[in-house]
Amino acid sequence: MINRYCRIRTILFHMHVNCYSDDNKIISRFMRSYINRLERKYKTHIGYIWVREQAKSDKQHYHIALFISARMCLNSWYAVNLAIDLCQNIQKIGTIHYVKNGLYSMYRKDHVSIQTVILRLSYYAKRYSKTLREPKTKRFHTRHHK
Repeated sequence: MINRYCRIRTILFHMHVNCYSDDNKIISRFMRSYINRLERKYKTHIGYIWVREQAKSDKQHYHIALFISARMCLNSWYAVNLAIDLCQNIQKIGTIHYVKNGLYSMYRKDHVSIQTVILRLSYYAKRYSKTLREPKTKRFHTRHHK
């Protein structure tokens, strides 16, 4: 994404689902609808990563990071509120929780801004809490600009 756009807005939030599932159909359906709506609004390609976790809870939750052209997306208000509306009111599959300090900007030639986002996202890569799933169920999924 940073090769395509000179400034990228990164938005972080969590989705806690209402009931456990062996697969990731819940997040796949949510993200397909969510990204389509965001791309219509912002008229730009949107990248993302989601990570499935389940530790002590009886159901999984997902960490989600969006990557949007900062030229089109000035803040996280619309994106987070759309996620809340879609998840909680339209699809009724769970709840969305905005992450404290969940908005970052990356600039193509500013390695500190890029490293800051990478460091923040490194939490998603931890092995703890990723083992409670079916063996063929993905732990994460990404979408980026080609």
